[in-house]
Amino acid sequence: MSRIVIWDQYKVEASPKGRGTYGKVYFGFDLKNRQKVCIKKVPNVTIAKKEVSIMKTYGHGKKGKHLG
Repeated sequence: MSRIVIWDQYKVEASPKGRGTYGKVYFGFDLKNRQKVCIKKVPNVTIAKKEVSIMKTYGHGKKGKHLG
């Protein structure tokens, strides 16, 4: 399995595991906190900020919490 490291904290699979409305989702591992994570790569900063705001406010029953 090919892996890449981002920000010296996350080990992330190189190929996306899914797609959301606004971006691709990658499985990864937080090296600092020793937790499995999903990272969503969103091409538009404005949309990313809006989505983060919504997740912080409302969350989602089937998804984990927003870490950043």
